[in-house]
Amino acid sequence: MILQKSTSIILFLIIIFGLGFSKQTKSAKEKILYEPGVLVIKLKGAVPTGGQIDRAAAFSYFESKYNVSKPELVFSTRSVKKMKGEKELERIYTMRVSTPTDLEILAQKIAQEPQVEFAEPNYYFPLNVIPNDPLYNQIYPLSIVKADTAWGIQKGDSTVLIGIIDSGVDWDHPDLASVIWNNSDEIPGNNIDDDGNGYIDDIRGWDFVANVSDAAAGEDGTVEDNNPMDFDGHGTHVSGIAAGATNNGTGIASLGWGCRIMPLRSGWHSTDGNGYVSSLYASKAYKYAADNGAAVCNQSSGTSEVVLEGALYAFKNGVVITNSAGNSNSDFAGLLGAEPWALSVAATNSNDNRASYSSYNSKVDISAPGGDFSSGNGNGFLSTVVHPSSFFGNQQYVEFQGTSMSSPFVAALAGLVKSKNKTW
Repeated sequence: MILQKSTSIILFLIIIFGLGFSKQTKSAKEKILYEPGVLVIKLKGAVPTGGQIDRAAAFSYFESKYNVSKPELVFSTRSVKKMKGEKELERIYTMRVSTPTDLEILAQKIAQEPQVEFAEPNYYFPLNVIPNDPLYNQIYPLSIVKADTAWGIQKGDSTVLIGIIDSGVDWDHPDLASVIWNNSDEIPGNNIDDDGNGYIDDIRGWDFVANVSDAAAGEDGTVEDNNPMDFDGHGTHVSGIAAGATNNGTGIASLGWGCRIMPLRSGWHSTDGNGYVSSLYASKAYKYAADNGAAVCNQSSGTSEVVLEGALYAFKNGVVITNSAGNSNSDFAGLLGAEPWALSVAATNSNDNRASYSSYNSKVDISAPGGDFSSGNGNGFLSTVVHPSSFFGNQQYVEFQGTSMSSPFVAALAGLVKSKNKTW
């Protein structure tokens, strides 16, 4: 469940995890720049067998074997007052390569020498990235986690799919349409299961909801189909947080910039005014996600034993699983979150404390922004909603609060990590 507030769209909160800075490497789609012909090396302080490195002998050896220039010291040292750590810096040099070569490969070879602590090109890292989305500055979690710095290291890759097990996704929302997964192995409209995955014409995910007797007017609750449209709004809001289109000049930005959404409709809007997710349909959605290439799955709802069965299948097949801890303000974090192979996510407020409603438990793995209208600053988490909708009028972006919002933010980070480390 979530609480909604639509009057204010100014956001500031925190998240207590970050994306560590690591050395960039080449990928198939992005060439990392570095200074041509220049390598940076650091000599070890001592050889493995003991004793000091003979620098002159090492330099002569490098010049002969790798056809590089005589190394030049990078850091000048003080002649009078010695500073802490100077001895470390005195072992860092640059070497120049006169002939064209793949510097990263050469660096890897030199790094294997027993005298060398590390070797690498002089990388040209891009500056921090600020997207052009007009509501970017109103999404407080992005500034708290220094998303611009993270994006300077790695943006999401379009091959990284984040499955949203929820009430569906408004897949033609202007800030989601371009990031919805396209099942290219399926030919739309021919009423044939072209890819043999058991689902006919599933070009953008699947709607598992069927035989629902309490679906609200206008809902799709009768039979399973290939249209995972959202009629409640919860799944669309979650999707925008996980991987809403970023730097498209429209609306919001998301931490998972560049990743794609796999809509997995397992819930509906009921005649009692609430949204629900079926445990059985959620379990089936996890299997579908794993079978069709999702890297991450988010479920912002409660769970049960049958959900664990589908989720465990997904985990065993390489899917990272994030699950909201709940909004009961109690020592309970749900069955799925209690499993060591799933991430249970609690919510924080704008003061970097537990949000007033957030569940807590020793099994909680991480906390992330969830909005908290009672925190004093009146901030929720701004994201996409179904448009147009009788629930939200003509609004396309609304603030919610809940661990439902925290969990997809962690899923977005998982998407970035996966984008940078495809084999993980």
